[in-house]
Amino acid sequence: MPRWAAFLVFVLVVLVVYGAMHGFFYVRLRPLIPGRTARGFLLAFLGLMMAGPFLARALESAGAPAPGRWMAWAAYCWMGFLFLANCWGLAVRGANFGLWAADRMGGLSLPMVSPRAGAVFVLVAALLATGYGVWRNTDLTVRNLRFPAPLPEGVERVRVVMVSDLHLEELTGVSEVARILDRVKGLEPDVLIMGGDLLDISGPFLDEAARLFREAAPPLGAYAVLGNHEAYFGTRAAEEYLESCGFTLMGNQWAEPGGLFFLAGVDDPACGRPDKGPEVLEKARGRGLFTLFLRHQPDVPDGVNGLFNLQLSGHTHGGQIFPFHFVVGLRFPRLAGLYPLKEGGQVYTSRGAGSWGPPVRILAPREITVVDLVPDTRPGREVARLKPSADFVD
Repeated sequence: MPRWAAFLVFVLVVLVVYGAMHGFFYVRLRPLIPGRTARGFLLAFLGLMMAGPFLARALESAGAPAPGRWMAWAAYCWMGFLFLANCWGLAVRGANFGLWAADRMGGLSLPMVSPRAGAVFVLVAALLATGYGVWRNTDLTVRNLRFPAPLPEGVERVRVVMVSDLHLEELTGVSEVARILDRVKGLEPDVLIMGGDLLDISGPFLDEAARLFREAAPPLGAYAVLGNHEAYFGTRAAEEYLESCGFTLMGNQWAEPGGLFFLAGVDDPACGRPDKGPEVLEKARGRGLFTLFLRHQPDVPDGVNGLFNLQLSGHTHGGQIFPFHFVVGLRFPRLAGLYPLKEGGQVYTSRGAGSWGPPVRILAPREITVVDLVPDTRPGREVARLKPSADFVD
């Protein structure tokens, strides 16, 4: 299927699902909205919110960034609220079903939740959860990993810092990029990694963001792989932008920053390029270096099993909004955190430094990932290239 056709199918599926979510919400809320006029206003509001993300981008493209930003904020906060409201609505339906089953099976005659009481509960619970999620989205945690590595004598530590899934668009803003990069610079990295999905839409803010990335360049360089959103943005345009930010592109490439460790990467399959991960990782054989592999999605194809010490990935956002964790986890069992592999090596999945869609995070905090390579002082053995130990510090 051509890429434009796949994208069209994706948009249609999103519209159908999002429309169904609005329909379910309307049915749940209807007991609180008496009268045809009030319900008409509600339907008009729901239609506006459905179109909100598209209107925001239209305003941005038309040279009205401030109205576009406010429209985006309202539309994406609504998206998060709607998801949570529907989850609570399903919970109320589930509770009523349980009460009905208890009555039929045990004759308990328990009162069921009335439509009005259920609607009020859904609204209040969703509002509180959305407010909490917006507040939690302002947090930025640092996750630390420590690995023994065969470092040259006198080198006490090599620090690799990864940020991924920033999704630069109207709601991110240059000020947020500056805040993230200030945290990065405070960590004093030797190497900076961009794990994919830096970009979502184009705009004048991208030039200023690129300047901030260039200023944050660490001594041993900055490296990047492309995510699926770079493919949506336009693969070639995304590559040019990442290079303007000072990143060395690692799609099917390898490097040895400072001669201290082996670094290899592949771009996301959505970019439409062959995955040469096994071929690139084979270059690490015999070098005696810790091998770090960059791959946007936390999948591990058979061909690369046993060829790296650590794979750094993102993409999942850790589910971003509970209980969406369960849905994402069906596709990506390595949802967030550190996962050992049977063949040796480990995968670390970052929750990402930004958010996509709703600026809401529930039980999935935004993060900057720090990997410290330290000298292996374990007695009587060389560093195992395929089975390093790791200390995880939250």
